[in-house]
Amino acid sequence: LEDGTIRGYRQVAYDGKDFIAFDKDMKTFTAAVPEAVPTKRKWEEGGVAEGWKSYLEETCVEWLRRYVEYGKAELGRRERPEVRVWGKEADGILTLSCRAHGFYPRPIAVSWLKDGAVRGQDAQSGGIMPNGDGTYHTWVTIDVQPGDGDKYQCRVEHASLPQPGLYSWEPPQ
Repeated sequence: LEDGTIRGYRQVAYDGKDFIAFDKDMKTFTAAVPEAVPTKRKWEEGGVAEGWKSYLEETCVEWLRRYVEYGKAELGRRERPEVRVWGKEADGILTLSCRAHGFYPRPIAVSWLKDGAVRGQDAQSGGIMPNGDGTYHTWVTIDVQPGDGDKYQCRVEHASLPQPGLYSWEPPQ
């Protein structure tokens, strides 16, 4: 804890039900079911309590600190999404696509805006999928009238970006 105190507990279950618990401060065992009483007696007679107390106050704390340190680099990792916007016209409909890839962590919001307003109900999303390198990708498409494409922007919000990115589709010249 922040004040330097250490708390810990050890509890054992069998077949999804509590079986026996250890109170580190009192160095006592509590049998949760009658079937645990023989185990409780054996552990009390065998000096198991001192070992469990030591484990909870020293070994476990040491390993937790080590694993937190290992995880800091990964937990703080930020990879900016690469974003590509394109359009394809077929049968009188312009389908605009926005693809974000190579980003980390996983949470991201990708949406289409028309004249600055979100058009979520008209968009289709491919979900957020993992890449082989530990990053993620996603895409969002929207069908629009061919002459309206220049009014649309793809907005990408991600932890790696200081503010949402806006990406416009540029019609071919």
